[in-house]
Amino acid sequence: MSNPDRIGDELAHSPYGPSRADGYTGCLDYVAANDGLPDDTSEQAAEGTFAHVISDNCFSLDMDALDFVGHRMTVEGFTFEWSEEDAFLLQPGIDFIRSFGGTFYGEQRVDIARWTCAGQFGTLDRVVIAQIDGEWWVILIDLKWGRGVPVIPARNKQLVLYALGVWEMIRDQFPDKPPRFMLGIDQPRCPGGGGLWRTDLHELEVLGNYIKSCVEVSETFDNLPRTASEAACIWCRRKKARGGCATFDNWRLNLLQVSDAQVDSGSEPDLLATSLSPEQRAYLLRHRKGIEYWFKQLDEAALEDTLDGLPAGGLKVVEDSRKGSRDKWIDEKAAAEVVEPILGENAFTRKLKTVKQLCKHLSPDDREKLDGLFKPGESGFSLVPEEDARPAVVRVDADDFDDL
Repeated sequence: MSNPDRIGDELAHSPYGPSRADGYTGCLDYVAANDGLPDDTSEQAAEGTFAHVISDNCFSLDMDALDFVGHRMTVEGFTFEWSEEDAFLLQPGIDFIRSFGGTFYGEQRVDIARWTCAGQFGTLDRVVIAQIDGEWWVILIDLKWGRGVPVIPARNKQLVLYALGVWEMIRDQFPDKPPRFMLGIDQPRCPGGGGLWRTDLHELEVLGNYIKSCVEVSETFDNLPRTASEAACIWCRRKKARGGCATFDNWRLNLLQVSDAQVDSGSEPDLLATSLSPEQRAYLLRHRKGIEYWFKQLDEAALEDTLDGLPAGGLKVVEDSRKGSRDKWIDEKAAAEVVEPILGENAFTRKLKTVKQLCKHLSPDDREKLDGLFKPGESGFSLVPEEDARPAVVRVDADDFDDL
């Protein structure tokens, strides 16, 4: 099976591991602010570890993602089963790496102490060293299994540290001329995430020196100022701890353009969309997910404080039938044996699978038999940053074609 060091590896990383590079370079107090706080694993993180294990086994055992359909695994208390849909999403990234041939490194630890501090390491997902058109390349791809936040590879500090760690490992093989680097994110479950970034050793070392300078400041001085941003704060545990982070909360308030006077008076902030410039509107929308998540955290914190009898600023807790958990069968089979003689088929529900689910298992000829039996879906639209890899869509009126 896979490298056992991979399980929980991100949690095992030091405070200056590659996965936290956006945090300690974006906020100089990041490491001190998180020191001593529990680093609980979420279900999403555990699911990502599960996908990494499947990916690693595909390479180490020379198998495909479909070969593991039905495989079950428990990670950090969460149990997952590999599905056919998971396999179809993972396989293209595996095929991409295999297409280069060359020398492959999977789940390989690399030393990044030169660019951070002593004892620091990173764990690679997939690296190939191969020749392309007569030139040597390091192709490094990091798998991201998350659905929520698109990850862009260009100047991604985690990838930079991984690449510099690879260079430390292979530099003796290239005494005359270093290879070029193709760094990528494979994020198959998140539209807009992923892609490739081609760079060279010089650019990587410039970025590495910047990361090193941030670590040196963080290690040398106490009581450093905090700086809030989406990248630096996304995985910070301080903002979720009791007492939170004033810098983060004030930054969110500033994003919403809420003044202290408005808070004191209880008046509604003037955020009419029609009064905002396109730039102001876009700025708020780019931060929408983070703001929504912040409101969720505020709600949870206020709920816990109020239940504990702490001041709640005029709020109170009530029972809400729309929230909480629903009744669940302890033994569904035993329950069925009780109600089936009473209600017969009325005790059960049967529902046809969706068009998309069925078409995965139908041949082209069989799919034609469904013509006229379903209404094709329509494309939806989302606002995303310009860096997003997907092509832009612009509505074209029929009159424009007449003009042309």
